[in-house]
Amino acid sequence: MYALFWIAGCRFFAEALLRPLEYQYPAPDIEELKAEGVMEVMILGGGAYTESGSEMACRHLTESSSMRMLGGLEIATKLGENARIICTGGGMGIPEAEYMKEMIQVLQPYRVVFADNEARRTVEHAKTAVKYLKNNKFVLVTTAYHIPRSMKAFASSGYEPVPYPVDYQFDAPKTAMGFFPSTEVLYLTYKAVHEYWAMIIFMISDSRK
Repeated sequence: MYALFWIAGCRFFAEALLRPLEYQYPAPDIEELKAEGVMEVMILGGGAYTESGSEMACRHLTESSSMRMLGGLEIATKLGENARIICTGGGMGIPEAEYMKEMIQVLQPYRVVFADNEARRTVEHAKTAVKYLKNNKFVLVTTAYHIPRSMKAFASSGYEPVPYPVDYQFDAPKTAMGFFPSTEVLYLTYKAVHEYWAMIIFMISDSRK
């Protein structure tokens, strides 16, 4: 059992699980998106804190939500002032979509931003947040390893998302320390296993429609 936890906590193992997910979809070409008239960006929430001890929206967002929000704001800025942003996510009654919207409007007051607080799971984003879309084709922003499952969920609902992966987990160069376990890497292994399992569950349920 100890050996299993040692392996699961090593970078080489976690990276072997996550990289196929993270690099399955490349970032889109901005000029091609402009040529196709894609002017909507949807940011999937990555969690929020219930109590932060502050009224500041940035203190409520998890690192994952913050990275997704910044990535969505980046590509919306490159698309132009008229690009619309839809923030989605509201698990456990925490309005993370509202927190992201508030942060974006602080940074870019002119930007049109919507917040959907209904969705709690990936498959729900494809059912609740889409009411804000004007077109079937839009930019979908989420953590890189979460992109494959998100793409399947939206495609299953008849939409054509353009993936924009952010928040890669293994950008740092490899070192000998990768063969020594850590709780941080063990958590990344958990994330990878959870993602593969969730994708299997989704594919099974989707095939029964």
